[in-house]
Amino acid sequence: MGFSGVSFYTDWGLLEGKQGEVIVDGIWSLDEFFRAASEAGIYLLARPGPYVNAELAAGGLPGWTLRLKAVIRSNDPGYLNVTDNYVSTLGKIIADAQITNGGPVVLVQPENEYSTYPGVTNFPNQMNKEYMAFVEQQLRDAGIVVPLIDNDNVIRGSFAPGTGVGAVDIYGIDAYPLRYNWEAETKLEANFLKVSSAYLTATPGNATNGSYASTDAISVTPLFGSNDTRTNFYVVRHADFTSTENTPYTLSVSTSLGSVTIPQLGGSLTIDGRDSKIHVTDYDVGGTRLLYSTADIFTWAKGVGSQRTVILYGGAGETHELAIPSSNSTPTVTEGSGVTIRQLNSSWVLQWQVEPERRVVQAGELDIFLIWRNEAYNYWSLELPAPEPISNYTSPSKSAVIVKAGYLLRNAEVSGSSVRLNGDVNATTDIEIISVPSSGITDITFNDEPLQSSVSEFGRLTATVNYSPPAIVGPTLSGWKYIDSLPELQPTYDDSLWTVCDSPTTNNPRNLTTPTDLYSSDYGYHTGSLIYRGTFTATGNETSFFVNITGGYGFAHSVWLNSTLLGSWAGSGSNQFYAQTFNFSTPLRRASSYVITALIDHTGQDEEGPGTDAVKFPRGIIDYRLGGRSQSDVIWKITGNFGGEDYPDKTRGPRNEGAMYAERQGYHLPNPPSESWVQSDPVQTGINRSGVGFYTTTFDLDVPQGYDIPMSVVLNDTATDSGSGNSTGLNYRVQIFVNGYQFGKYVNNLGPQTSFPVPEGILDYNGQNTLAVTLWALDTNGARLGGIKIQPQTPLLSSYSKPATVPMPGWSLRQGSY
Repeated sequence: MGFSGVSFYTDWGLLEGKQGEVIVDGIWSLDEFFRAASEAGIYLLARPGPYVNAELAAGGLPGWTLRLKAVIRSNDPGYLNVTDNYVSTLGKIIADAQITNGGPVVLVQPENEYSTYPGVTNFPNQMNKEYMAFVEQQLRDAGIVVPLIDNDNVIRGSFAPGTGVGAVDIYGIDAYPLRYNWEAETKLEANFLKVSSAYLTATPGNATNGSYASTDAISVTPLFGSNDTRTNFYVVRHADFTSTENTPYTLSVSTSLGSVTIPQLGGSLTIDGRDSKIHVTDYDVGGTRLLYSTADIFTWAKGVGSQRTVILYGGAGETHELAIPSSNSTPTVTEGSGVTIRQLNSSWVLQWQVEPERRVVQAGELDIFLIWRNEAYNYWSLELPAPEPISNYTSPSKSAVIVKAGYLLRNAEVSGSSVRLNGDVNATTDIEIISVPSSGITDITFNDEPLQSSVSEFGRLTATVNYSPPAIVGPTLSGWKYIDSLPELQPTYDDSLWTVCDSPTTNNPRNLTTPTDLYSSDYGYHTGSLIYRGTFTATGNETSFFVNITGGYGFAHSVWLNSTLLGSWAGSGSNQFYAQTFNFSTPLRRASSYVITALIDHTGQDEEGPGTDAVKFPRGIIDYRLGGRSQSDVIWKITGNFGGEDYPDKTRGPRNEGAMYAERQGYHLPNPPSESWVQSDPVQTGINRSGVGFYTTTFDLDVPQGYDIPMSVVLNDTATDSGSGNSTGLNYRVQIFVNGYQFGKYVNNLGPQTSFPVPEGILDYNGQNTLAVTLWALDTNGARLGGIKIQPQTPLLSSYSKPATVPMPGWSLRQGSY
């Protein structure tokens, strides 16, 4: 793909779910990740936090930090001290994997997006600076010697080198002008930047509207090359970056042969909508110079001797122009047509309109490929292996091959007369060797299989990878076993082992509005569902029950009086909390005992700005009133995941389970004690009342070797399947467990996700698997699934390394479970 590095987070909340117990083995170990990065030649930027944001619950903080009196992400010793165990442990692991120790880690980022934020003023103040400096020193003390980098989401220079206390070694920018709309560009830009060393030393100028371009509708940001390179880059986009117009313009720039206005051969350049381009001047292609190019450069490579190949691309219908010194031989079109070539002064100027058809121009020992942007995705620039310590890492000293192929090429090697390729294909694929640095190449192998190779009419070595995928169908899901997962509604249910909500105070910034603290995190429950049980003895004067519940965006709750549903909140994407009043339809019986049961779907804690403690906003019941009674007349208990912070399943981690009965018992794990359970199907039968049903079954997989076949658990993949037309309710929620690992949450009334990918390794592709689901019906008439299946995706003939299966400990009796 052209990438030479990736960044990765570590999640403190997953690694130290119980304070003082940092778990870094099993699936939490980074050893295999570091090994794979080294094998692939990928440099790593480590981002261990301790706060990482990253769209994670509580920004990656452990739940137990939320009940600290100390301000989170501040220089308060009460917070700083509790980070030591995690940072020192992860810091040492990352330090051992630094490039200075032969590993792949080249950069480390302390904290994440520690910058100004809505509601945060005067940033960075002295407290912010001291906190940032503390985290940096923690990492240095753990052995980190590589440069430290930050990311500033408002580009104010916070913690840039030279700014004093808390300054990092490299200043980074975290900005998304149009949010996340860049995915399609990453391969093209990564390959370009990898071969454009002059970009690394270029000095950016100020963006201007109408200075370099002929219209102020176009913004141009120049990057001026050093005296050594003389290469300039011009980043071109609409001045209004939300514009969807197609705007013509000309570009006036300086080159080593003088100033020019481009295009020189007439017409105009264009920017279409939210596209952007990088025009270059005096660009070096391994000793051969491009005076300018308006077409984007995908890559270039050295061939045999002084032969050079450059790949240029543009959007369909665009006019582009290229100039090279006239010292080059007369350019000749060797493939395709429609290229205008003219000598102007001391240069050859080429102009063409981009079409799907490829054009190739030869100018002496320079081959110029002019291709359609969509076709560029099928080209691969692959560096050849080098001796250690470079090995598979990117280096300008390495030779490379350029290959036109299909879905994915992973790596290449030249061995004797053969080009040996490894990759993936999803269709019969033609392979064409565009550039190779060795002579005498006559053969191509793909995934160690020799291909029938031949030379095309244009003199390039070609072959075809035949694709004959196996017929893979999803397994039949049958033999479901069922158990009620909300026995708390039964009149004989015993909650004596539950946690009593008896604390009169809280450290939470939100003051209590109840006689005792009902915030779930204050009792050690931070994830998944929550269940409250409030008991009282009726006087007969009770008229209603009011409750205000918070659970995060998209959360839901259901409330019962004894076994009668009072009502539910089905959730919305804009509410983090919701208050309801339930009127009692009939008077309560005097002197009788009643139980209010509230089931809450906890969708995670907030993220926050530095030092605001917004992350601590509570989850659970934050207020209630029993009409006609004092608040203190209701005695509350709570449960969440079994054990809370002392969770029993260290293999799968602290956020894998919630409060539902089947989860607390561990029935979602492989081999539950289901012999005596009834047979019931979540699709054909479901449940006929409000509550929670739990279903489990097994299925076998036997995927042939040599194929990568992604699989997903798919629910309700049509509108009809979602429940429309069924007699049961449409408001329901489903949790999905695969071999005990929670891998999805489906919300029927909100959606929109119905397909939940499960990677190989969590799924045993050559063995038995366990699938379990909880089905929570929020309506009085119950719920059933419209469909559930294991759906294979398109098989890929692949050179991937088969993943090992993760640890999958099965069910065993949990002592003290309830």
